[in-house]
Amino acid sequence: MPERDLYKKYLGIHLRNKRLEIGLTQDELEEKAGLSETVISKIENSERLPSSFTLYLITSAMGISIDQLNQDITRSHP
Repeated sequence: MPERDLYKKYLGIHLRNKRLEIGLTQDELEEKAGLSETVISKIENSERLPSSFTLYLITSAMGISIDQLNQDITRSHP
């Protein structure tokens, strides 16, 4: 599997886990991040790789940094 597809898969997994950990629904996170409907679902299901700005909006709404998210992905899936 190409590296881009692996990152997209692991990003979706980690965003879902973090979202559930902080107790937000997909709709609540989309609203908090100012995103349109289905964006979070598509990312979590590896159907879409977000732009860096969209990822910034999502991680900011969740109270984490992009660096922290990427470190979590790297540690879990070297």
